[in-house]
Amino acid sequence: MAESFFLGTEIIGCEIVRENDGLAMSSRNVRLSAVGREKASFYASTFKKDLPLSEIRQILDDHDIKVDYIEEHFGRRFIAVFIENVRLIDNFEMRKN
Repeated sequence: MAESFFLGTEIIGCEIVRENDGLAMSSRNVRLSAVGREKASFYASTFKKDLPLSEIRQILDDHDIKVDYIEEHFGRRFIAVFIENVRLIDNFEMRKN
């Protein structure tokens, strides 16, 4: 996007910093209750499973986690969910078979 819009911005990629349970560190995490934080931990591990996207969506829905989107592009899986009205986003590089 920086190139497309001729922005004089250099993008430097880095690894996502994660909590011990795999949830991406974010200031949004502190807005979750204890129950919400448990759901967030569950979502963080579930979306990385080697399952079809429709199955992951159903599992998260069954645990009262509202999926905004879950998609795969360019060898990465992207997800956004709502837990207790807090929007959490994440992505990861999928395993190459």
